[in-house]
Amino acid sequence: SPILTNRSCSWNPPSKNWLKCNSSGTWNKNKENSGLGWICRDEKCHVLWTGARTVTRLVSTIITETEVLEWSAETLAGFGYKNIIFESDSLTLVKMINGVEEVWPMLQPTIEVIRQSLSQIQSL
Repeated sequence: SPILTNRSCSWNPPSKNWLKCNSSGTWNKNKENSGLGWICRDEKCHVLWTGARTVTRLVSTIITETEVLEWSAETLAGFGYKNIIFESDSLTLVKMINGVEEVWPMLQPTIEVIRQSLSQIQSL
């Protein structure tokens, strides 16, 4: 099954026949726009896919991080990839998705979409 981890230091490549997708969001309470970005690489550090965009009116860092993870997971699930490690710098979000921490009610719908996408990326 897909692996979701939290790592905020240096990038380590995934094992052979695995991909790694790193995602991050930027949010500032004094700005209307937030940034979303993700990158998917193989064990040789070859970039397979990237995504970056600006979104408006997100209300917190955790919502921004949730949005970018939803986007990357849905995209890569749609491409039919298997064996993907998703990394986020939001430990709270990772714990909620992995069932270690209670999901905040405002994040429940988006986390369900993320979980559904991750279930489509299971190993054969």
